[in-house]
Amino acid sequence: MSEPAVSVVIPTRDRAEQLARCVGAIAAAARPAGGVEVVVVNDGGAPLEGAALAAVGDGLAIRVLDQPGGGPAGARNRGAAAAAGRVLAFTDDDCEPALGWLAALGQRLDRDPDVVVAGRAASLHPDNDWAAASQLLTDHLHRWYNRDPEHGSFATSNNLALRAETFHALGGFDASFPSAAAEDREFAERALRAGHRLVYEPNAIVGHGHRLTGRSFLRQHYGYGRGARRVLRARRRAGGGMFFEPPGFYMQMLRSPWREYAGARAARLTLMLAGSQAAHTAGFVREGL
Repeated sequence: MSEPAVSVVIPTRDRAEQLARCVGAIAAAARPAGGVEVVVVNDGGAPLEGAALAAVGDGLAIRVLDQPGGGPAGARNRGAAAAAGRVLAFTDDDCEPALGWLAALGQRLDRDPDVVVAGRAASLHPDNDWAAASQLLTDHLHRWYNRDPEHGSFATSNNLALRAETFHALGGFDASFPSAAAEDREFAERALRAGHRLVYEPNAIVGHGHRLTGRSFLRQHYGYGRGARRVLRARRRAGGGMFFEPPGFYMQMLRSPWREYAGARAARLTLMLAGSQAAHTAGFVREGL
């Protein structure tokens, strides 16, 4: 396939089962005219079975690239550099795109080729309280930052699409971010500064299969806090500065569990969201030191 319509780039490391489910979901999705390729970047993990991926890929063109562990930002850049598609769609190995995912992303880019499209990630484990709390926070961020979906500012790298030409002109993700924490936020800010609009397409959905425990939840948000400090450094290099969210941002976040749940579970989730912000603050301060 010389020039597929879309290249799906997936960074991975030692999650072969989740990766196979991800590739299988992409294979099951509606494919745009021109076809789809999948570029998997093995970021320092154990060798991958290309034949096993091809077996679940149902006719997809699949390439596996290997690199020493350098973090997901650098892995995405490696995959994008090797991709042949006119459009780049990014997701993660623990995600399972919905049947209409590529169609929704493609239709949005057909209407506005120069935008960055942010889709929605929905938890595959709503029964897990920690995953539910993480989902509530992500949904709150979309409501707050993307309340005008035509002029948004929040995107997650597990569900993001744009033209390859735009991605390369922006310089890709900042590979100095060592983990999956805020490199997508920095990329979105850089795209906005360069004059691109970020649009939110809630019909472009990927299922996120990340089960969490209390420890992994707090560790995740501690990492997000460290990433936020790195974003601040990048913003200052670009001539910007620090800003603080108004009290309403936090009030709406803490009320969000009561939009979907009731009673003891809503109360538990509210406490978990408060804990996420404490962990985020700790990570932000630690990275500053």
